[in-house]
Amino acid sequence: TTRDVSMFYPNVNSTSDDVFYPPIEAREFRTIHTSEMNAFRSKYSLTFPYIVIAGNRTNYKNISLLNSALQNRQQNQRPLALGIIMTSGEELSRDDVALYSRHFCFGAHRLKLASEELTCLFNAAEMLFFPSLLEGFGYPVLEALVQGCPVITTGSTSMPEILRHAEPGDYKIISGYDADEALTAIISIMNTHQRVSKSTIARLQQA
Repeated sequence: TTRDVSMFYPNVNSTSDDVFYPPIEAREFRTIHTSEMNAFRSKYSLTFPYIVIAGNRTNYKNISLLNSALQNRQQNQRPLALGIIMTSGEELSRDDVALYSRHFCFGAHRLKLASEELTCLFNAAEMLFFPSLLEGFGYPVLEALVQGCPVITTGSTSMPEILRHAEPGDYKIISGYDADEALTAIISIMNTHQRVSKSTIARLQQA
């Protein structure tokens, strides 16, 4: 955050600034019980493993990098054993639906969720794909990690302020520009079914 401020306000003395982080609601850290998770999955028919993508907008970096990664795959390659859940944003285009259906066994789905349902969404997800290059705080990264969901991100701008509390194996850093690198990270987490360590969650709760 300090580094980003200095880019736009070079006269600010980096030793005298105060940074105020957004408040983190207690519900972000709550334990999700099996009955609640089953009800959530049933409500949205989430019977498959999935990736979470925070938002869907035309030319949105998270989406364009994923689309490039999929377009680089060979047409005859087996679809990935995952689905995609978009949490908000624009409706999926016909071309995007076709692309995701070809490369993901369970296609892509856009859900309109209440804010309190996001904890369940992340708790059940295989990973969060969040290759953003400019973030004020990176709230989805925190939301995912505290619910045990591994994160694929660039670690740019403010996000290291969250990731410094996490074990290296709980997230994957990518450049945000290399589509093949992004796809490799997705496949790696898909194959290992890794979850965020208890030590990372505990540190985030105390931070």
